[in-house]
Amino acid sequence: MKRNLCMLALAGLMTLALAACGGEEPASQAQAGQEAVGAIFVPGGADLPEGKVYAQFADREYTFALDAAWVYYFDTVEGTEPVAYAGDGNLTQLTFGADIDGGGVGALGAGVFRPGEENDVAAYYLRRDEAGVYFDPAQPFDTATLTEEHTFLGTDYPCQVTFTPGQPAASCTLSCLDEGRTVIAEETLDPAAVEDFQTFTLAGDTASVVLTAYDGAGGELGTQEVTPENPSAVVCCDAGGQMLASKVLRFAWPEE
Repeated sequence: MKRNLCMLALAGLMTLALAACGGEEPASQAQAGQEAVGAIFVPGGADLPEGKVYAQFADREYTFALDAAWVYYFDTVEGTEPVAYAGDGNLTQLTFGADIDGGGVGALGAGVFRPGEENDVAAYYLRRDEAGVYFDPAQPFDTATLTEEHTFLGTDYPCQVTFTPGQPAASCTLSCLDEGRTVIAEETLDPAAVEDFQTFTLAGDTASVVLTAYDGAGGELGTQEVTPENPSAVVCCDAGGQMLASKVLRFAWPEE
């Protein structure tokens, strides 16, 4: 699970514990049904084979070696223990929600795409069978040409995922500010070299951090301010395709 995986109730209040367990394909997959367990959004330029396209499973995550963004959640039983698998790829924001009336879990998310010639995106449901998690390229539930902000709505898998245009960051500057907004420390980061969920230790008098992203020509893409109350930031990176990858930066604040 990569982004901000919070839980909310889509119909009433409900507490749902998420657990991603096991290092092998769940043994109960053979008894799995064909219900939708997620959604994937694939640019039209992707070279998709005929028939089902299966996710890779490793380190308790399902991933696709595609220019795409995706989200999934499903419950299963391994042995006698109930567990849940949840995760995403190439999304900048993600919140899961539980529908206590219908008994399902949906998703509210966001992603960033790079404007270009290949702006046609097809949305597919992710499903499970005895071989794993997959989507069928012949059965999109929606298609759109992305030129500006666009939201995909899923019904078989309840989801609302909004994509906005943007450019990947070629470099970032971390500026540590004290309470008087004076820069007391600063460093430049290469987003390609930063690890997802990497933690940065801050100088002792840091009250806030301003993260400024730049494109390859040195143009400013935007800023994010990080505080102890809002302690993380997301940087969009080049993933080699239309869908931008994202990395979460975390910060270790000075102890008072």
